[in-house]
Amino acid sequence: MHSTHAATSRREAVTRPNPRGYYVGRIEAFHAVLDLVAPGQPRFGELDLHDKSPQDWESALYAVHRRLGSAISRLTMEQRETLRGAAMDLSRNPPTHTRVEDPRDPDYCLARSRAFREIIGALDIRQTAGWMM
Repeated sequence: MHSTHAATSRREAVTRPNPRGYYVGRIEAFHAVLDLVAPGQPRFGELDLHDKSPQDWESALYAVHRRLGSAISRLTMEQRETLRGAAMDLSRNPPTHTRVEDPRDPDYCLARSRAFREIIGALDIRQTAGWMM
């Protein structure tokens, strides 16, 4: 993840009433897509993030972002387009695994929605370079 992206995430999170919800929403969105392209990757879940500091949440976000970017960079254009469609579908439905946050929490929802928009944009085959590359 580029340092600018990390700084933006950090700045956005600390301004939210529920910064953990913000980080968890982003992490869960990235993991949902990572599970499609590289199943079996370690997941940062409820036990991993419940009593952690914002720095730990940021580290978890950085790690999953980096793994997803690496997995996407190895895809063909056709695979990217297929994954983009699947990410669009995921963005419309809540994840099925246990969440640490209330799925109605506005910070969680905002972060999850923004993360999916970033992922879908990065997978657009018409883009020459995405934030993940």
